[in-house]
Amino acid sequence: MKIPSSQFLRLVADLPIHLSSPALESMVLAWDHIAERYLRRVEPDRTLAGRIRSIRLLAVHDAVLSIVDPGFGYIFKPEAVTRSTQAALAATAQAAHDILADAFATPADREDLDDLLAESLGLIGNDAERAIGARIGAASAAIYLETFAPLLAGTVPPRHQTVAA
Repeated sequence: MKIPSSQFLRLVADLPIHLSSPALESMVLAWDHIAERYLRRVEPDRTLAGRIRSIRLLAVHDAVLSIVDPGFGYIFKPEAVTRSTQAALAATAQAAHDILADAFATPADREDLDDLLAESLGLIGNDAERAIGARIGAASAAIYLETFAPLLAGTVPPRHQTVAA
């Protein structure tokens, strides 16, 4: 089943009503698109693609919830010092970026993902909220990567290598 992660986020937990921000929805969908572009490369390995997709979605979920509704994350549960949509936007982009950058670690992939992250974070006007959100997103991604490292270790081929079916 493939559904947009914004819909997935609503399925995995009862999210607060104020989470339905159009800006946040757009950021989630933008990183869904980016992730799917990368995941197409490992599509023949449905298990690996599913693992990366799920870990990314859960890391984003927990990062956003730590800002807008603390205490309801799955693994990452700290309470943020802010409740702003700006911080949630940054957390979304940073968590998604960090999961993908870990899975797709060639220098070319990292450079592309870093550019996409910089572009996403550049859309957030409040520097302080952007910094807080980015730290939260990075921390959430780090917890998920540490927890699920054995499921991802060395399994994604370089960009131009094909995956054996």
